[in-house]
Amino acid sequence: MKLFLLFLFFTTIYLSGFSQIQNEALSKINANVLPEKNLSDLKIYPNPCTSDQVSIDYGTKQITEIRISNIAGKKVLAKNFNFTENKIQIELQDIPNGIYVVNVKTVDQKIVSKKLLIAKK
Repeated sequence: MKLFLLFLFFTTIYLSGFSQIQNEALSKINANVLPEKNLSDLKIYPNPCTSDQVSIDYGTKQITEIRISNIAGKKVLAKNFNFTENKIQIELQDIPNGIYVVNVKTVDQKIVSKKLLIAKK
């Protein structure tokens, strides 16, 4: 019983310290990420996506980079653009169905995030 309580105590300390480090790292990463509600100019369609293509349109902003990550944070697609554009089509044939986060980086180094649901038939 004492061994179990000791294990529980150290596990709690370890996990609470880990979550603090993780929160600090996330706050640094999210420093340039603008909230979705303030950036209604970014449009990702169709969403949910039922085909192998999705369009990303950012109105008047110039897109320099697009990254798509799964909900676990693993990068599944990254594209850099030498010639910036407002509207880009991305091929999704190698990406399985699921929920993803699309990060769009602009010329002024701002990053905008939106969710994307891929539900191919």
